Amino acid sequence: MAVSTSIQFKAVLNRMDTTTDKPIVIGIYGIPRSGKTHLLNELKQLLGDNQFQFMDSSDVLDRITPGGLQTFKLLGEDAKKELRELAIQTIADEAQINKKAAVVTGHLMFWNEEIEAAVSVCTPMDVKVYTHILYLDLHTDSIAVRRANDITRARPALSLQHLREWQKADEQELREMCCENSILSSVLAMDKTSTSEVGELLLDLVEHNVSHNLASTTAHLDRIMAVKKDVKTMLVFDADKTLAPFDAGSMFWKKVYAAVGVQKTLFGDPLKHLFETSGYTYTAFRQATMTYEYAATYVDFEAICAAVAAEIVLYPEIEPILCTAGGAGGYVAVVVVTCGVKRVWELVLERYGLSETVAVIGGGRLTDGYVVTPAVKAAIVARLQQEYHTYV
Repeated sequence: MAVSTSIQFKAVLNRMDTTTDKPIVIGIYGIPRSGKTHLLNELKQLLGDNQFQFMDSSDVLDRITPGGLQTFKLLGEDAKKELRELAIQTIADEAQINKKAAVVTGHLMFWNEEIEAAVSVCTPMDVKVYTHILYLDLHTDSIAVRRANDITRARPALSLQHLREWQKADEQELREMCCENSILSSVLAMDKTSTSEVGELLLDLVEHNVSHNLASTTAHLDRIMAVKKDVKTMLVFDADKTLAPFDAGSMFWKKVYAAVGVQKTLFGDPLKHLFETSGYTYTAFRQATMTYEYAATYVDFEAICAAVAAEIVLYPEIEPILCTAGGAGGYVAVVVVTCGVKRVWELVLERYGLSETVAVIGGGRLTDGYVVTPAVKAAIVARLQQEYHTYV
């Protein structure tokens, strides 16, 4: 038994070890005058240059183009595309040489009101190089004021309606591009998000990877087992559609849309397309967490979780199992391991008086420190068997 368990645990680790030498390149995107350069400068002051190199894409183009940025503007589209690809590759190369994460301002498309469709400036090299993209969602009224008061350059007059359409197209195109190419992305509501919060997000993006995720999950399991020293048998349960006939994630988004006054039927579950496109991977679950973070800028996350939990009723066969196991003299214990929102299931168990005996391992927020993937579930079971010699 010990030999087979050890082999199982090593196999899990091998499947999860997807680390590469690819440098971290984080894009700061948004339509012109959304505050990209200002945020970049503030982040540089806040975080320093020990871990990061902060770069403006226009400055890089100016540096690599013979004749500088003014010459670049006069070139044809094919020549511009080649230089844009060279610029992002240069950024990635310098990040790798310096062993730092690159944070760089960029654009997805340009769209003047007199032309029918936006002009994409995203290149295949952008898709290849970027690991994360943060999109600055600033209210278009503020963008219009900034454009009108810009004394650094002449900008064409654009209507508020056009700015809204540009921003909406930008966000939608970015979401699809990132989802299809495993680029982690987040939309930042800039009227609700401080520079320090963005700084904390950048630090999390740099620190968090598959290995860190497994270590954080393992540490959580170890803390649980530290108070369950006599456990000989561990019952490991999933949550959604297992403890109860409910999908807490779908319920969560239905309540988010209701809170902001939008019908869910207009948008659906934002995570459904994500998992259909990306599968149940580490990157997909990290993206799901960042999507929950974005929702939390507009709604009270705790209140939404409480409202969802209040509607969840455990299967009648499940409740006595959980109660009996929790009171079996400490020799039998229960842990719920969920890919869904941990806080919802903590509140459900609390309502049933089980929060002291049934532990929950799950995610949903960046502050949880990890995401639960199918591979993580397998690793938890293997660790319980190998390290704690429990019957699972």
